[in-house]
Amino acid sequence: MNKLVRGMLVLAILAAAASITVAEDPVFPEEWKSLDVAGLTALARQFVAQGAAGVDNCKLLAAYVAQRYAADAAENKVDWNEWLDLGSLLGTYYPKATQEAMAKDMQQKLAPDQEAVSKLTDEQLKKTCKALVKLRQFDIGSAIFVTWAKETNAWQSWDPEGLGWLVYILGEAREAGKEARLRLLEHISGKYLTDNTAIRSVPGESWKFFAEYLYGELSPDTRTQWITKLRAAFPDMDALKPREAAYNVWTLRILGDSGVGARTAKWMEGSAAWKSWGAWELDRLAEVLSDSGEAGKAARVSLAGQITTKYMVDK
Repeated sequence: MNKLVRGMLVLAILAAAASITVAEDPVFPEEWKSLDVAGLTALARQFVAQGAAGVDNCKLLAAYVAQRYAADAAENKVDWNEWLDLGSLLGTYYPKATQEAMAKDMQQKLAPDQEAVSKLTDEQLKKTCKALVKLRQFDIGSAIFVTWAKETNAWQSWDPEGLGWLVYILGEAREAGKEARLRLLEHISGKYLTDNTAIRSVPGESWKFFAEYLYGELSPDTRTQWITKLRAAFPDMDALKPREAAYNVWTLRILGDSGVGARTAKWMEGSAAWKSWGAWELDRLAEVLSDSGEAGKAARVSLAGQITTKYMVDK
Protein backbone atom coordinates (compact mmCIF):
# COMPACT_ATOMS: atom_id res chain seq x y z
CA MET A 1 0.00 0.00 0.00
CA ASN A 2 2.82 2.40 0.85
CA LYS A 3 4.55 1.84 -2.49
CA LEU A 4 1.23 2.30 -4.27
CA VAL A 5 0.64 5.67 -2.61
CA ARG A 6 4.13 6.93 -3.41
CA GLY A 7 3.98 5.51 -6.92
CA MET A 8 0.67 7.15 -7.68
CA LEU A 9 1.89 10.50 -6.48
CA VAL A 10 5.11 10.22 -8.47
CA LEU A 11 3.09 9.46 -11.58
CA ALA A 12 0.92 12.48 -10.93
CA ILE A 13 3.91 14.75 -10.47
CA LEU A 14 5.62 13.39 -13.58
CA ALA A 15 2.46 13.94 -15.58
CA ALA A 16 2.26 17.51 -14.35
CA ALA A 17 5.92 18.09 -15.13
CA ALA A 18 5.53 16.70 -18.63
CA SER A 19 2.84 19.27 -19.36
CA ILE A 20 5.16 22.18 -18.54
CA THR A 21 8.39 21.10 -20.22
CA VAL A 22 10.03 24.03 -21.98
CA ALA A 23 10.46 23.51 -25.71
CA GLU A 24 13.96 23.33 -27.20
CA ASP A 25 13.32 26.61 -29.00
CA PRO A 26 10.88 28.39 -26.68
CA VAL A 27 9.07 31.54 -27.69
CA PHE A 28 9.51 34.21 -25.03
CA PRO A 29 7.04 37.04 -24.40
CA GLU A 30 8.19 40.13 -26.24
CA GLU A 31 7.89 42.32 -23.13
CA TRP A 32 10.57 40.29 -21.32
CA LYS A 33 13.19 41.53 -23.77
CA SER A 34 12.89 45.11 -22.49
CA LEU A 35 13.34 44.19 -18.83
CA ASP A 36 16.59 44.89 -17.02
CA VAL A 37 17.94 42.59 -14.29
CA ALA A 38 15.77 44.24 -11.63
CA GLY A 39 12.69 43.75 -13.79
CA LEU A 40 13.51 40.10 -14.43
CA THR A 41 14.07 39.60 -10.71
CA ALA A 42 10.68 41.10 -9.88
CA LEU A 43 9.04 38.84 -12.46
CA ALA A 44 10.80 35.80 -11.03
CA ARG A 45 9.55 36.68 -7.53
CA GLN A 46 6.03 36.93 -8.90
CA PHE A 47 6.18 33.50 -10.53
CA VAL A 48 7.84 31.83 -7.52
CA ALA A 49 5.18 33.27 -5.21
CA GLN A 50 2.53 31.45 -7.25
CA GLY A 51 3.85 28.09 -6.04
CA ALA A 52 2.91 25.10 -8.17
CA ALA A 53 0.83 27.32 -10.45
CA GLY A 54 3.92 29.32 -11.36
CA VAL A 55 6.31 26.47 -12.14
CA ASP A 56 5.75 26.56 -15.88
CA ASN A 57 6.41 30.31 -15.95
CA CYS A 58 9.52 29.83 -13.79
CA LYS A 59 10.88 27.28 -16.26
CA LEU A 60 10.22 29.50 -19.24
CA LEU A 61 11.69 32.55 -17.54
CA ALA A 62 14.77 30.55 -16.47
CA ALA A 63 15.35 29.54 -20.10
CA TYR A 64 15.20 33.20 -21.10
CA VAL A 65 17.41 34.39 -18.23
CA ALA A 66 19.97 31.69 -19.10
CA GLN A 67 20.25 33.22 -22.58
CA ARG A 68 20.49 36.75 -21.17
CA TYR A 69 23.14 35.62 -18.70
CA ALA A 70 25.25 34.03 -21.44
CA ALA A 71 25.08 37.20 -23.52
CA ASP A 72 25.97 39.48 -20.59
CA ALA A 73 28.74 37.15 -19.39
CA ALA A 74 30.31 37.13 -22.87
CA GLU A 75 30.64 40.91 -22.58
CA ASN A 76 31.72 40.76 -18.91
CA LYS A 77 28.61 42.71 -17.92
CA VAL A 78 27.36 40.47 -15.09
CA ASP A 79 27.28 42.34 -11.78
CA TRP A 80 26.51 39.78 -9.07
CA ASN A 81 25.23 42.48 -6.74
CA GLU A 82 22.35 42.69 -9.24
CA TRP A 83 22.18 39.02 -10.32
CA LEU A 84 22.30 37.18 -6.96
CA ASP A 85 18.54 37.01 -6.51
CA LEU A 86 18.09 35.55 -9.98
CA GLY A 87 20.64 32.93 -9.02
CA SER A 88 18.52 31.72 -6.13
CA LEU A 89 14.97 32.40 -7.36
CA LEU A 90 15.39 30.39 -10.57
CA GLY A 91 18.49 28.38 -9.70
CA THR A 92 16.88 24.95 -9.81
CA TYR A 93 15.40 25.61 -13.26
CA TYR A 94 18.53 26.65 -15.18
CA PRO A 95 20.32 24.18 -17.47
CA LYS A 96 23.25 22.47 -15.75
CA ALA A 97 25.76 24.36 -17.88
CA THR A 98 24.24 27.67 -16.79
CA GLN A 99 24.24 26.61 -13.13
CA GLU A 100 27.93 25.76 -13.31
CA ALA A 101 28.86 28.91 -15.22
CA MET A 102 26.95 31.15 -12.81
CA ALA A 103 28.54 29.58 -9.73
CA LYS A 104 32.09 29.82 -11.10
CA ASP A 105 31.61 33.44 -12.12
CA MET A 106 30.02 34.22 -8.74
CA GLN A 107 33.03 32.78 -6.94
CA GLN A 108 35.57 34.56 -9.13
CA LYS A 109 33.93 37.95 -8.76
CA LEU A 110 32.61 37.86 -5.20
CA ALA A 111 34.67 35.37 -3.24
CA PRO A 112 37.93 34.32 -4.92
CA ASP A 113 39.61 33.94 -1.51
CA GLN A 114 38.84 34.24 2.21
CA GLU A 115 39.95 37.87 2.32
CA ALA A 116 37.31 38.72 -0.28
CA VAL A 117 34.72 36.65 1.60
CA SER A 118 35.40 38.61 4.80
CA LYS A 119 34.59 41.86 2.99
CA LEU A 120 31.14 40.75 1.82
CA THR A 121 28.11 42.05 3.71
CA ASP A 122 25.83 39.67 5.59
CA GLU A 123 23.20 40.17 2.91
CA GLN A 124 25.64 39.29 0.13
CA LEU A 125 26.81 36.21 2.01
CA LYS A 126 23.29 34.94 2.70
CA LYS A 127 22.22 35.47 -0.89
CA THR A 128 25.37 33.80 -2.20
CA CYS A 129 24.84 30.84 0.11
CA LYS A 130 21.22 30.36 -0.98
CA ALA A 131 22.07 30.83 -4.65
CA LEU A 132 24.76 28.14 -4.54
CA VAL A 133 22.32 25.70 -2.92
CA LYS A 134 19.69 26.40 -5.56
CA LEU A 135 22.31 26.11 -8.31
CA ARG A 136 23.43 22.77 -6.79
CA GLN A 137 27.07 23.88 -6.76
CA PHE A 138 28.23 22.51 -3.42
CA ASP A 139 31.96 22.28 -4.12
CA ILE A 140 32.08 26.01 -4.68
CA GLY A 141 29.82 26.54 -1.68
CA SER A 142 32.21 24.56 0.49
CA ALA A 143 35.21 26.48 -0.81
CA ILE A 144 33.59 29.76 0.15
CA PHE A 145 31.82 28.96 3.40
CA VAL A 146 33.54 26.13 5.32
CA THR A 147 36.63 28.08 6.43
CA TRP A 148 34.61 31.26 6.91
CA ALA A 149 32.07 29.52 9.19
CA LYS A 150 34.87 27.95 11.25
CA GLU A 151 36.93 31.08 11.71
CA THR A 152 34.38 33.89 12.08
CA ASN A 153 31.28 34.59 14.14
CA ALA A 154 29.59 36.81 11.54
CA TRP A 155 26.93 34.18 10.81
CA GLN A 156 25.69 34.35 14.41
CA SER A 157 23.71 37.45 13.46
CA TRP A 158 21.97 35.68 10.59
CA ASP A 159 18.26 34.93 10.73
CA PRO A 160 17.06 31.28 10.86
CA GLU A 161 16.42 31.17 7.11
CA GLY A 162 19.99 32.20 6.35
CA LEU A 163 21.34 29.69 8.89
CA GLY A 164 19.31 26.98 7.17
CA TRP A 165 21.03 27.60 3.83
CA LEU A 166 24.44 27.74 5.54
CA VAL A 167 23.80 24.43 7.34
CA TYR A 168 22.79 22.97 3.95
CA ILE A 169 26.11 24.02 2.40
CA LEU A 170 28.11 22.75 5.38
CA GLY A 171 26.22 19.46 5.37
CA GLU A 172 27.07 18.87 1.73
CA ALA A 173 30.72 19.52 2.65
CA ARG A 174 30.70 16.20 4.54
CA GLU A 175 33.71 15.72 6.85
CA ALA A 176 35.29 19.03 5.83
CA GLY A 177 32.28 20.87 7.24
CA LYS A 178 32.04 18.99 10.55
CA GLU A 179 33.81 21.56 12.75
CA ALA A 180 31.71 24.38 11.33
CA ARG A 181 28.50 22.34 11.72
CA LEU A 182 29.29 21.76 15.41
CA ARG A 183 29.65 25.51 15.87
CA LEU A 184 26.31 26.14 14.23
CA LEU A 185 24.66 23.37 16.25
CA GLU A 186 25.74 25.01 19.50
CA HIS A 187 24.40 28.37 18.31
CA ILE A 188 21.08 26.99 17.06
CA SER A 189 20.47 24.95 20.20
CA GLY A 190 21.22 27.90 22.46
CA LYS A 191 19.10 30.39 20.54
CA TYR A 192 16.22 28.55 18.88
CA LEU A 193 15.46 25.57 21.13
CA THR A 194 15.03 27.53 24.35
CA ASP A 195 11.22 27.75 24.33
CA ASN A 196 8.17 27.40 22.09
CA THR A 197 8.31 31.02 20.92
CA ALA A 198 11.91 30.64 19.75
CA ILE A 199 11.13 27.35 18.01
CA ARG A 200 8.15 28.86 16.19
CA SER A 201 10.29 31.76 14.95
CA VAL A 202 12.17 29.32 12.70
CA PRO A 203 10.60 28.45 9.31
CA GLY A 204 9.69 24.81 8.83
CA GLU A 205 12.10 24.51 5.92
CA SER A 206 14.97 25.64 8.15
CA TRP A 207 14.08 23.07 10.83
CA LYS A 208 14.15 20.42 8.13
CA PHE A 209 17.64 21.55 7.05
CA PHE A 210 18.83 21.65 10.67
CA ALA A 211 17.54 18.12 11.31
CA GLU A 212 18.88 16.65 8.07
CA TYR A 213 22.31 18.26 7.89
CA LEU A 214 23.10 18.34 11.62
CA TYR A 215 21.75 14.83 12.21
CA GLY A 216 25.20 13.27 12.38
CA GLU A 217 26.24 15.73 15.08
CA LEU A 218 23.19 15.00 17.27
CA SER A 219 23.49 12.29 19.91
CA PRO A 220 20.46 9.98 20.35
CA ASP A 221 19.51 11.83 23.54
CA THR A 222 19.77 15.20 21.79
CA ARG A 223 17.58 13.97 18.92
CA THR A 224 14.97 12.89 21.46
CA GLN A 225 15.12 16.32 23.05
CA TRP A 226 14.62 17.99 19.67
CA ILE A 227 11.64 15.74 18.93
CA THR A 228 10.04 16.49 22.29
CA LYS A 229 10.51 20.24 21.90
CA LEU A 230 9.29 20.39 18.31
CA ARG A 231 6.19 18.35 19.13
CA ALA A 232 5.42 20.63 22.08
CA ALA A 233 5.87 23.78 19.98
CA PHE A 234 3.52 22.59 17.22
CA PRO A 235 0.76 20.56 18.91
CA ASP A 236 -2.00 21.47 16.42
CA MET A 237 -1.47 20.62 12.76
CA ASP A 238 -4.64 22.48 11.80
CA ALA A 239 -3.13 25.72 13.11
CA LEU A 240 -0.23 25.51 10.63
CA LYS A 241 -0.15 26.47 6.98
CA PRO A 242 0.06 23.38 4.74
CA ARG A 243 3.74 23.68 3.89
CA GLU A 244 4.71 24.36 7.51
CA ALA A 245 2.67 21.37 8.68
CA ALA A 246 4.29 19.15 6.07
CA TYR A 247 7.76 20.33 7.04
CA ASN A 248 6.96 19.70 10.70
CA VAL A 249 6.08 16.02 10.33
CA TRP A 250 8.88 15.53 7.79
CA THR A 251 11.43 16.99 10.23
CA LEU A 252 10.20 14.76 13.05
CA ARG A 253 10.56 11.73 10.80
CA ILE A 254 14.14 12.73 9.90
CA LEU A 255 14.96 13.01 13.60
CA GLY A 256 13.67 9.49 14.21
CA ASP A 257 10.29 10.15 15.84
CA SER A 258 8.83 6.63 15.70
CA GLY A 259 5.32 7.82 16.46
CA VAL A 260 4.99 10.61 13.90
CA GLY A 261 3.39 8.35 11.26
CA ALA A 262 0.65 7.08 13.58
CA ARG A 263 -0.02 10.57 14.98
CA THR A 264 -0.23 12.04 11.49
CA ALA A 265 -2.65 9.27 10.47
CA LYS A 266 -4.84 10.00 13.48
CA TRP A 267 -4.86 13.70 12.64
CA MET A 268 -5.84 12.96 9.03
CA GLU A 269 -8.78 10.86 10.17
CA GLY A 270 -10.16 13.76 12.21
CA SER A 271 -9.35 16.66 9.90
CA ALA A 272 -10.14 17.53 6.29
CA ALA A 273 -7.45 20.22 6.08
CA TRP A 274 -4.93 17.96 4.31
CA LYS A 275 -7.32 17.41 1.41
CA SER A 276 -6.60 20.92 0.20
CA TRP A 277 -2.84 20.36 0.20
CA GLY A 278 -0.82 20.41 -2.98
CA ALA A 279 1.28 17.63 -4.53
CA TRP A 280 4.47 18.51 -2.66
CA GLU A 281 2.73 18.43 0.73
CA LEU A 282 0.86 15.21 -0.08
CA ASP A 283 4.16 13.60 -1.03
CA ARG A 284 5.50 14.47 2.42
CA LEU A 285 2.41 12.86 3.97
CA ALA A 286 2.96 9.70 1.94
CA GLU A 287 6.54 9.55 3.15
CA VAL A 288 5.58 10.01 6.80
CA LEU A 289 2.70 7.51 6.59
CA SER A 290 5.03 4.86 5.15
CA ASP A 291 6.18 4.23 8.73
CA SER A 292 2.73 4.15 10.32
CA GLY A 293 2.01 0.42 10.04
CA GLU A 294 -1.50 -0.85 10.71
CA ALA A 295 -2.36 2.35 12.60
CA GLY A 296 -1.98 4.34 9.39
CA LYS A 297 -3.75 2.00 7.01
CA ALA A 298 -7.00 3.98 6.84
CA ALA A 299 -5.09 7.24 6.32
CA ARG A 300 -3.01 5.71 3.51
CA VAL A 301 -6.19 4.51 1.80
CA SER A 302 -7.67 8.03 2.13
CA LEU A 303 -4.49 9.58 0.77
CA ALA A 304 -4.47 7.21 -2.21
CA GLY A 305 -8.07 8.16 -2.96
CA GLN A 306 -7.31 11.87 -2.69
CA ILE A 307 -4.34 11.58 -5.04
CA THR A 308 -6.40 9.62 -7.56
CA THR A 309 -9.23 12.14 -7.49
CA LYS A 310 -7.04 15.22 -7.56
CA TYR A 311 -4.28 14.21 -9.97
CA MET A 312 -5.14 11.09 -11.92
CA VAL A 313 -8.76 11.47 -13.03
CA ASP A 314 -9.59 13.40 -16.20
CA LYS A 315 -12.00 16.21 -15.48
